[in-house]
Amino acid sequence: MDDIRVIIPAAGHGTRMGGDTPKLLLEIAGKTVIERTLEKFAGQNFQIVLVTNEELKSTMQEITKQKFPMENITVITGGSSRTESVRNGFRSLENLSPQTKILIHDGARCLISNEEIDAVIDTLNSCECCTVATPLKNTIKKIRKIEDKTTVEETPNRADFMEVQTPQGFIADAFSKCAESQIEATDDTAIAEQLGMEVVLVPGKYSNIKITTPEDVFFADAIIKQESLRSE
Repeated sequence: MDDIRVIIPAAGHGTRMGGDTPKLLLEIAGKTVIERTLEKFAGQNFQIVLVTNEELKSTMQEITKQKFPMENITVITGGSSRTESVRNGFRSLENLSPQTKILIHDGARCLISNEEIDAVIDTLNSCECCTVATPLKNTIKKIRKIEDKTTVEETPNRADFMEVQTPQGFIADAFSKCAESQIEATDDTAIAEQLGMEVVLVPGKYSNIKITTPEDVFFADAIIKQESLRSE
């Protein structure tokens, strides 16, 4: 059986969401965002490290205690950046072998499917680093900013680009090199790239959205309701 550890960074304050309730504690179809995220990894004998901020730590501990009493979930405090928070999560893991599989998944991506999680785990059998990604839907523009004016510099071929999501997967030996580096990035595989590692892309789903703005709560609610209807 694979040794699989899951690091869930959930230390952001969600400033783009607005309002007084942290986005991870917003309810979508009757459950909080973080509860739905944790559900996706529950019941699989994974060790889960939930990395949050000091203000939310006691609340997250209470959620894991009440909702997931049988799961191996540890709540720790993150750092000043996402990169440092993930590194804190990795450093808290014990008894790792070089081939232990590390999954890193955004706490705000509560609609990840079991198929995507399994695909990342399977892909790590033949690579040291991978991430879920989807093709771009819209045309993109490279821009130029001059004072208060923004103009188009060029229109790249969107077929040459993918939108990266999570989970992102690493073999422990590979991620230890990322953790030891001084590189900061909003995406963990970007660190691996800069260290010369090959990053394999795993086909994802457009429904795997990150709850960031109020509109995302509406979209997530609609997706959950649609999936519920399909399962009836």
